[in-house]
Amino acid sequence: MTPTVIPRAEHPISRKRIDEDALKVLYRLHWHGFLAYLVGGSVRDLILGKTPKDFDVATNAHPHEICLLFKNSRIIGRRFRLVQVFFKGGKVIEVSTCRSHSEFEETVTEDGKIVRTDSFGTPEEDAFRRDITINGLFYNIADFSIIDYVGGMADLNQQVIRTIGDPNERFEQDPVRMIRVIRHAARTRFSIEDNTYEAILRHREEIRKCSPSRLRDEFLRELKEGTAKPSLQLMLQTGLLFSLFPDLERALGNR
Repeated sequence: MTPTVIPRAEHPISRKRIDEDALKVLYRLHWHGFLAYLVGGSVRDLILGKTPKDFDVATNAHPHEICLLFKNSRIIGRRFRLVQVFFKGGKVIEVSTCRSHSEFEETVTEDGKIVRTDSFGTPEEDAFRRDITINGLFYNIADFSIIDYVGGMADLNQQVIRTIGDPNERFEQDPVRMIRVIRHAARTRFSIEDNTYEAILRHREEIRKCSPSRLRDEFLRELKEGTAKPSLQLMLQTGLLFSLFPDLERALGNR
């Protein structure tokens, strides 16, 4: 698939607003012949004129190659390894090798066995394994362009939260994505695209399939990121809150 490439003159991201240590990581990867992209929420926030909390980097370098470039680094993770690069003051820049699927997606072999592997992939595959379109944009340090495989720029302009790919398939693969859609809608005050919204209504009960630890972590993020009220309102509106806490629905007399 040929991505949309937005040249520097046509987008608002300036290197002056990118963390200097993140720039060091991007440039060193680039100078050693690797792809080097700023990815995810940092690109979204920079386009929206916000200051990102974190600056994450994606590359085609494998973890051991990244560690050879950065002595102040370590590899973390079991199945999906990424590299933490450490700087003064305890700052950490996380660098991940482009992946072909999400950590929580499962690959089933012909004989029915479930395999979870650290599958490295292309930038296109990495973009499509992300949750929502506005988080699937790449900032390319090589020419300061934005690379868009998933229609994220259009959705930013239209202020829409949309899953990447079929929302029914995406929520079946990982129901926690429903919580993330709601969190980002609350954080940005964007509307949830109709098909994505209807898929939440259709699949909300499947959230119970997820491990309690993942649900706890995701739900706490809803409460800690300064948008708890609109998040909880959307969770009530979609019924996802009652799927997470069935006793709450009974206590409120909805059953």
